Amino acid sequence: MQNPKPDKNITGNIGLYYVAYKLSLLDWHVLTTSRNVKGPDLIIYDSDFCKSHTVQVKAFSEEDAIGLGTKPIIVADYIVVCNWVRDRNQTKFFVLKKNEPQKILEDKVRNNKAPDGKGKYWIEIDEYNRFPDDELTKIGSGKHTSSG
Repeated sequence: MQNPKPDKNITGNIGLYYVAYKLSLLDWHVLTTSRNVKGPDLIIYDSDFCKSHTVQVKAFSEEDAIGLGTKPIIVADYIVVCNWVRDRNQTKFFVLKKNEPQKILEDKVRNNKAPDGKGKYWIEIDEYNRFPDDELTKIGSGKHTSSG
C-alpha cells in the first residue's frame, strides 16, 4: 500500500510555526496572520517597535519550486523557504530578501523563461538554493541595541 501524500495545509503549518520559533530565538516578536490568503504569513518586530518586517513562508515536505501564480507580486520583506519540514533532521531553510525573487523573475522574463505555458511564475529549486540560511540570520536579530 502506498503512503498517502502529506496534507499541504499541515505541511504549511509546520513550516509557519517552525519559522516563527526560529525567529523567536533571534529575539523577534512574531505575529501570525490569516492562513491561505494573499499577503505575508508573519509580522515580526523588535521589543521597542523600532524594527519590523513581513515574512512569507513557503513550506514543503520535500523540495519543490515556489509557485507565485499569474501575478508575481512579492508582498513580504522576506521569503523563507523550508524544505523537508516533516523531518527535523533534514529540514533546510532558504531566505530571500524582497528584491532577490523579483530579480530572478525579471531575469526569467527577459530571457523568455517566464511565465510558463499556463501564465504562471515559478522560482525553481536551483534558483533559491543560492540563498541557504538554516539559522535565518539574514533577517537579523530582533534584539534592540540602544545607543548611549
